[in-house]
Amino acid sequence: MRITEVRIRPTNAGRVKARVSITINNSFMIRDLKVIRLKRGYFVQFPRKRQPDSSYAEIAVPINAEARSMIEEAAFAEFEKVTGEHTAR
Repeated sequence: MRITEVRIRPTNAGRVKARVSITINNSFMIRDLKVIRLKRGYFVQFPRKRQPDSSYAEIAVPINAEARSMIEEAAFAEFEKVTGEHTAR
């Protein structure tokens, strides 16, 4: 798996600092990842949908730590490049 494109849309919506779209192998796009800032640092939240019982179901999620790390690193690198804000991972 290779991440071939990362698009960042900075936002000032509270803790959400950016919305992210990634393209994998020039053939599959995942939209609506979010770069979120908390007191303990930044993390990437994967797309999810609110259920009728107010819980959330993840729409797209990495299956293993290696895939999660690859996606997070690509998102953070582009976020830092676009915003100049350091994520200190």
